[in-house]
Amino acid sequence: MKITELCVKKPLAVLMVVLLTVGLGVMGYSSLGADLMPAVDVPVITITTTYPGAGTAEIETDVVKPVEDAVSGISGIDTISSGSSEGYGYTTIMFKMGNDMNTAFLDVQQALGDISNKLPTDATKPVIKKLDINATPIMMLSVSSSLPYSKLYDSADKIQKSLEKTDGVGNVSLEGAVKKQLIIKVNKTLLEQYGIAVNTITSKLQSDNLNIPAGQFKQEDSNQTIKVLGQFESIKDVQNLQIPMTNGGSIKLSEIADVKLDYPDATELVRLSGKNSIGIFVQKQSDSNIVITAKAVQKQLDSLKKTLPAGIKVAITSDSSTFINSSLKEVKYGLIEGIISTILVMFLFLRSIKASSIILVAIPTSLIATFFMMYVFHFTLNMLSLLALSLSIGILVDDSIVVLENIQRHLAMGKTVFRSVVDGREEIAMAAISITLCDIVVFGPIAFMSGMIGQFFKQFGLTVVFAALFSLIVSFTVTPMLASKLLKEKKNDDDNKNMKPKKKGFFDKFIIYYKKFLLFSLDHRWKMVALVSSLLIISVALIPLKLINTELTPKTDQSQFTINMSLSPSSDVKLTDVKVKEVEAHLKSLKEVDNYFTIVGINNKQSSAQINVNLYPKKQREKSQDQISSEMRAWSKTLTGVDISIGEASSSGSSKPIAISITGPNLDVLKQLGSEVQSSVQAVSGTTDVSNSNQANESQIAVKIDKIAAAQYGIKPSDISSALKATTEQGVSGGVFRENNDEYDVIVKLDKGQIVTKSDISTIKVANSSGQQIPIDLLAKVYMSDSPQQILRKNRDEMVTIYANNQGRPLGSVTTDIKEKINKITIPDGYELSYGGDQKSMADSFTSLIEAIVASIILVYMILVVLYESFLTPALRMLSLPCGLIGALIALAITGNSLNIMSMIGLIMLDGLAAKNGTLLIDYTLTLMKTGLPLREALVEAGLTRLRPILMTTITMVVGMLPSALATAEGSEYRVGMSVAIIGGMITSTILSPIIIPVVYTLIDDMKGFFGKKKRKSDKIDKGVTL
Repeated sequence: MKITELCVKKPLAVLMVVLLTVGLGVMGYSSLGADLMPAVDVPVITITTTYPGAGTAEIETDVVKPVEDAVSGISGIDTISSGSSEGYGYTTIMFKMGNDMNTAFLDVQQALGDISNKLPTDATKPVIKKLDINATPIMMLSVSSSLPYSKLYDSADKIQKSLEKTDGVGNVSLEGAVKKQLIIKVNKTLLEQYGIAVNTITSKLQSDNLNIPAGQFKQEDSNQTIKVLGQFESIKDVQNLQIPMTNGGSIKLSEIADVKLDYPDATELVRLSGKNSIGIFVQKQSDSNIVITAKAVQKQLDSLKKTLPAGIKVAITSDSSTFINSSLKEVKYGLIEGIISTILVMFLFLRSIKASSIILVAIPTSLIATFFMMYVFHFTLNMLSLLALSLSIGILVDDSIVVLENIQRHLAMGKTVFRSVVDGREEIAMAAISITLCDIVVFGPIAFMSGMIGQFFKQFGLTVVFAALFSLIVSFTVTPMLASKLLKEKKNDDDNKNMKPKKKGFFDKFIIYYKKFLLFSLDHRWKMVALVSSLLIISVALIPLKLINTELTPKTDQSQFTINMSLSPSSDVKLTDVKVKEVEAHLKSLKEVDNYFTIVGINNKQSSAQINVNLYPKKQREKSQDQISSEMRAWSKTLTGVDISIGEASSSGSSKPIAISITGPNLDVLKQLGSEVQSSVQAVSGTTDVSNSNQANESQIAVKIDKIAAAQYGIKPSDISSALKATTEQGVSGGVFRENNDEYDVIVKLDKGQIVTKSDISTIKVANSSGQQIPIDLLAKVYMSDSPQQILRKNRDEMVTIYANNQGRPLGSVTTDIKEKINKITIPDGYELSYGGDQKSMADSFTSLIEAIVASIILVYMILVVLYESFLTPALRMLSLPCGLIGALIALAITGNSLNIMSMIGLIMLDGLAAKNGTLLIDYTLTLMKTGLPLREALVEAGLTRLRPILMTTITMVVGMLPSALATAEGSEYRVGMSVAIIGGMITSTILSPIIIPVVYTLIDDMKGFFGKKKRKSDKIDKGVTL
């Protein structure tokens, strides 16, 4: 017994299966997490090493290069990138996709285990980490108050500790928070008077501030642990610490230094909308969900606010879940609107509430079943998976429409309901199966594309595949079963008035016009072929003519942007803050700005600052985020003495979408090439915020140690470094002071104003192990020098990178112009220029998508050859694709949407969606020809019969996509281009396919007849010769 017939005879069994499926789907939906985009595994491992006091050049030579040499032999490495700056070096290893990152991590760990003896003694052990894209903060908080700073800090500290215990939270850090330190300000004059060196004080602090276990004291019947208690218990203990002098005596620390538990001078300032505050950055655990974690943090904050002192204000300055929730909410609304509009279209076509109710049951059943598969495969509700569900509405309704329309056609023939259901389903079975299989092989390659884009679109492709499979199953089971119960037999015209009204309607008139145009086309076949070919050439030409722009992804209005500021390297936090306040004053005057979160002295650089600007929601302002950021760029050019760049969300994750790197062996040559490339980029219209990684050198005081002299006096480099650190604002560490269960850093430094000039540094004395005091000028040469701020490397070569934002023009057009300019630059042998950032991501993504398009076309053709046992039929069916391409490209040009990875996915979808028109037409043509009908008559009859379901499926798809195409809410930019491409493609495919397919079919048939006639004539001649 066939499945359809079984379902019709056992409706309660079908009902139970449907209820079970719906139940599993609801369970799956309730367990799905929510994210803006699908999670992506990045095959990257980072290695960081700190070497306090070392210059940029020393970091490169003594730290970075040994690390590179150690890891370069590991298998599976794609690229090795490194960076060096003062006191800090890092190496980033990008592995090839598909590598086992756990094995790679162990390989890196083992490789670095062998270089400990090659690194400087004072360098820290290299820290190895897998790159976690979830490490960026999901929420930023601001804690402000007019109360004393100690109250503010204690409240921020309390919030931090509480949030760290919240479910899903991975790390909570404080920005702009200054903890108290035990600050020991030493008088240099008194040190010289008593013959005491700074390193003598730090050594004494560290050696005396200890609790040391001394083993166990054994008694007759018990053991007692012995512990020497020497740790400082109060500040008075520190003040009374006896410091040895050169003459053999000692003196209290308090007699030569001021010892106080106090807040150090701020090197980082944090403000919310101009008001001083402490920032709290919240990161989620790598496997937790953003939305759920953000809700938990908000709930915890609500409880905490009740326990904080009066006057403490806690504000959420940035919350990633807000944009995610808003975007997903709009997509869900679009999904519901698509379902409702589809049902309305069905009612207008079918003129039957019962028939429309069948579709109303079929669509949700398939969608809900898809939720269960999403749960099984650990998908989330994100922009792409929900967009896949929105697009699936057309696929879901297509199968049921085709079946239902065919059942009604058989009912109109006077058959019984049972017979109509079984025969109607059976007649259309091959077409439905081929349509679904084609959908699977179209969307399957999308899910398994190579590279990062493959991971990005995996959930999208598989979600559509799941929906298509469930749609096919529903159309074979649920739809026929419901049709057998709800539809009635049509005994006469009066009973069939809902489906065939006596008065000719719009559709009947349309059929008449279609028939006339089809017959005209069959009489003027080459003209029609020329027309369609011309339209295809014109539409494709829109891309090189730049009437359709190209970019990686559409720019989204996320109601926020970042202002990055940089002054000269020697600028302190106070000077930087002066410039920052000018920017803040301008932001305060902008009515579109909700708030702004400022960090002065970010990343431990007092000359740098960052302002995170939050705008009012998109619906509450007239100007777009792009307009506001462009105006901000224009205004920032009026400021002098500061470099300002505006950062918006970049698809590749890089700071700026344009990144051009030059690598080679000689840094001086690279600097020259970098300057030429920078000038070329700046000359291109549409580029802004152009910067060069080869920043201006910073002035520094160099202390070149005389190793022979230092060895003679018994002085180690670390002793000299410790003594010099005491002259800085940061001071030198003297250990840790513990009091009342709190820990405070002990910092030793000279009083302000005692070291003013370079020559003053030479007078600093260092003590050796015997207590002898040696001035710096006997141990080292002190002079002024220039040092690079940073040195970049790639694949063990030196590297210079030029960065830029694009403004007013799409990335593809800007990149084309940049390449034209750069091609005029002569690159010497041994040097290489490459593109990174969004430029590289766009090139790689477009390559993967083109490969997916080719793969889907080939797979569709192969499946159709298997189903139809013919090479000709699939080729005819696929003529719908170029017909759809015409409309898709023209629609993108008219609406001003770009060709990006989202709209290209729409083009791939047309291979499955638009080609359904050809499948329905050819399948019924073959059925009619088997009854003995000539080709021309069969094509005309098939066109007239299948035009109705073709129009119904197209209109439902177009109407279902309209909410996405017309959307203007947050995140809508992602789906507009794709929706426009699909709508345009479906319209032209529906108009052209029912015309061009019969035309080409008859042309091919004529060619077959012509060559067949020649072959028969040739055979006769051969036969005559033989005789």
